[in-house]
Amino acid sequence: MRVSVPDRTLMQIREFSARSGLTQKALRLYDQNGLLPPSYINPESHYRYYLPELLARARRIILLRRLEMPLVLIGQILDVSAADALVMIKQFWLKLQSQHEAQQALFLQLVELYGG
Repeated sequence: MRVSVPDRTLMQIREFSARSGLTQKALRLYDQNGLLPPSYINPESHYRYYLPELLARARRIILLRRLEMPLVLIGQILDVSAADALVMIKQFWLKLQSQHEAQQALFLQLVELYGG
């Protein structure tokens, strides 16, 4: 959602960062990847401004990143319905569990090899 002119409800990147829990560096990265573009960029100063409505999206990104989900997949999840997003999140979780089980089996083999 791009705003054409500054709005009193817009937050500077510093405030949005503090309220969302995302660093300014992360906000710039997520903008570059199309996940969380600012609502307005001042054409002269290039300052970034965000509407409060973007806080919910930012918090979703944080939760998905905590699962170590790739940015590309996060972008896909953010752009689909809640039902489709849930399916995608469950599929990702099952993949993580499968990888963890494979790593656990390797770990147990290594423990056995080293006399543990």
